[in-house]
Amino acid sequence: MAIVELRDSNCIFFDGNLTIYRVGDLKKKLIEILAPEKERTGVWTFDFSKTEVIDAAALQLVISLKTSLELEKATVKVRNVCKEFEQSVELFGFDRNLNAKAG
Repeated sequence: MAIVELRDSNCIFFDGNLTIYRVGDLKKKLIEILAPEKERTGVWTFDFSKTEVIDAAALQLVISLKTSLELEKATVKVRNVCKEFEQSVELFGFDRNLNAKAG
């Protein structure tokens, strides 16, 4: 399984622990997914169902992606986060930027 993949048309599925050790690969894959011809409007979903750990470096990249999509008039929804993921978001102070609540 890739670190990140596009599912459906606008669902970005993140797989595995997202840490500084993988952020370079994550960025590269996100650039591929969001090729210039890909329309970036509408509703986008970030699915973290297979992610338990995320650190500040990966969170910054995810928030940057979210902000870029929103600047292009897209709506971004975050789903399927675990409690540890939610706690990391709060710990690093990104809870305002990334509405990620464990369900």
